[in-house]
Amino acid sequence: MPSTWRRCAATCALVAVTIAGAGCRGDSNDDSALRRTTTTLEDVVTTTTAPSTATVLGATLDATTTTAQPKATTTTAHAAPGTTVVTFAEGAYVNDAPRDAHTEASDNSGTLTYSATPSATSSNTVKQNDPLEFTLACQVAADGHGECNVRLVNHVTRTAQFPGGLKITVTMQREGGAPVQFVFAPGNVPSLQPGEEAQVEGTIDLFEQGTYSYSATTTVAWP
Repeated sequence: MPSTWRRCAATCALVAVTIAGAGCRGDSNDDSALRRTTTTLEDVVTTTTAPSTATVLGATLDATTTTAQPKATTTTAHAAPGTTVVTFAEGAYVNDAPRDAHTEASDNSGTLTYSATPSATSSNTVKQNDPLEFTLACQVAADGHGECNVRLVNHVTRTAQFPGGLKITVTMQREGGAPVQFVFAPGNVPSLQPGEEAQVEGTIDLFEQGTYSYSATTTVAWP
């Protein structure tokens, strides 16, 4: 073997031994660091937003809220999952509500089971003098595709404002799994007049079978 090849082979062997030795010396420290930085599955939140369309219909006010004329506008916009329809509901009867933007939690919650034989239940919670009636019901099929129907009614005698437009975050929590969030942001519902109702229908996709508990939040203010 030429002398040049012998020197190259010796150098390569020395590098290999050095790398191997360094790996062995660091094993215990590396293991400790791994244990210190491990993130459990429950710490990770997956948030999904998907495009769709939304439709807004004008609302007609009843005798208790005749301070404004009925609106006659219909608009369509690209949105995060769901179809939104705003219609007249039960009227406004609450005289005061938080003026600053804040997070409002849904009045009810529910559970659904994603399996070969899916099922779903939701509670019916009614609050007295509730500024924002906010309920939802979700269901899922055997293939993991499902939908949520959300209902919001402004019971305040002032306009409900949704900073940046109405955005509803539905959180689903599977026992032993990470939270999954679905964001419904129709894009064409900046506010609800006194007594107006928004109905939002959004799609969901689940990938892990099991039983999920769910609830929702939104941001609202009555300036």
